Amino acid sequence: MQLKNKPSIRQALATASCALLATQPLIAAESGDWVINLGTLFYDEKDRVSIVEPIAIVTYNYDDEDYVSLRLVNDTMTGASHNGASISSQSQTIPTHTTTSASGSAGPGTDTVVSPFAIPLSDFSDQRNAVGIDWQKAHSRTFRTIIGGNASVENDYNSFGSSVTFQRDTDDKLTTFTLGLALSIDAVKPGGGTPKPLAVLSSSDVNSRDDDDDDDEEDDHDDEDAADAAEHKLLTDVLVGITQVVSRNVLTQLNYSIGQSRGYLTDPYKIISRVDPTSGVTVDYLTEKRPDNRLRQAFYWKAAIHLPKDVVHLSYRYYWDDWSITAHTAEIKYYFNMGDHFYLMPSFRYYKQSGAKFFKYSLLNDQSLPDYASADLRLAPLQSTTRGLKIGYNFGRNTEVSFRAEYMQQWGEKNPSEAVGLQRQLDLFPNLEVTMYTVEISMDF
Repeated sequence: MQLKNKPSIRQALATASCALLATQPLIAAESGDWVINLGTLFYDEKDRVSIVEPIAIVTYNYDDEDYVSLRLVNDTMTGASHNGASISSQSQTIPTHTTTSASGSAGPGTDTVVSPFAIPLSDFSDQRNAVGIDWQKAHSRTFRTIIGGNASVENDYNSFGSSVTFQRDTDDKLTTFTLGLALSIDAVKPGGGTPKPLAVLSSSDVNSRDDDDDDDEEDDHDDEDAADAAEHKLLTDVLVGITQVVSRNVLTQLNYSIGQSRGYLTDPYKIISRVDPTSGVTVDYLTEKRPDNRLRQAFYWKAAIHLPKDVVHLSYRYYWDDWSITAHTAEIKYYFNMGDHFYLMPSFRYYKQSGAKFFKYSLLNDQSLPDYASADLRLAPLQSTTRGLKIGYNFGRNTEVSFRAEYMQQWGEKNPSEAVGLQRQLDLFPNLEVTMYTVEISMDF
């Protein structure tokens, strides 16, 4: 399953900030120490998607500030995801336009039958294997670099990336300036070939390129080439930040990031319904199409406030891009120190975003096709809340274990103003409920 463009799974995990383990060791290590962090995430969308994601991070600290860290991740994903088609009061039979995939259909020639008033879902199963490495090197007392690389492989999506981060401290060590650069090259290879943008699913050329040659043998050869070809996208990101020790009890950080995505940004497995402008009844289905460029920007602020026994963590993120999406994320965590070994950390997160300028719940049959259109609910106006509780126990210097449970609710516009006919009586954005459980252990040798 791909990391950036597939069902709501990866986006939901990112939105929930449910990274299992940080790249830094959980336990403070000294020179010559090995730190092993192990964790497993259990993610479940009610009536939709289930994920089991084990992760292992092995870190060797070979000097006071120098380390090498290796990350290994495996995802096992099963269930069903919304394919983009609109909910209807009538039964729907949706033609298949892709072969078996992480977010796609049951197989070539297999139509998806959807019951009345049910959200159109497509079954899937997939695995992702990923590896990453980070190397931090201190060049002086106040300057260090972190070089990283990562790769992930799925049935239909491969990603390879690298990054470099420069950190400079002031002489008094109270201020740290950060500059980070990252580059990622991704390859998308949908089963059955890349769908033709905004093509009718029942059309014979939905999975083929334009070809005016009448020779059948050459056409077959071109179809095979189209099926084997991969689409690519390039992601570049820059981050600048400052971390400041305000006082003995307050630490704060402010980052600005800017990134650009170029290439194939369409989700090959998403579709959009075309409906009658009067009755709202679905007439047919089209593949989606998104712009091939996206400029992303964000400000991120966080603070840690140390109380006599406890710690309060506050953060806020403001995001915007040239797809007209703006998003706000606010979070609070409270670290309760329950003694020398035991702690509790409840958390609450609120997220709100506007919709992309080309997002449509459906297209009207009497209007010409737009340049871009997507019914992916991740691009719709939406809100979510996440409540969590982490319980941790430190056995001493060498071992710490923790368990975290989170519950997320996501909702959007149930009856948007663009709804027509029978759509006005339907819930076009069903609520999504997600439960997440994380078990972690960190050991220092």
